[in-house]
Amino acid sequence: MAESYTKKLKRFKQTSHEISLKIIELHFQNERSWSEGGQRAKLSNQIMKLGLKKQMYERKIKALEEAIYEKW
Repeated sequence: MAESYTKKLKRFKQTSHEISLKIIELHFQNERSWSEGGQRAKLSNQIMKLGLKKQMYERKIKALEEAIYEKW
């Protein structure tokens, strides 16, 4: 049972890291497209949505870490 928790934890951490990289990439695209208002708003919205998704994964990671700690 603890094995599946550790596998999930590893997968969630990897996904969270990938989201962080995507947020950084979109942030730089957003900075480069300062003259195009519509594209800038679209990129800002994507960044916000990814930020919320990252928060969700961080909560899942914290819950899994606590569950693993309780098992051991």
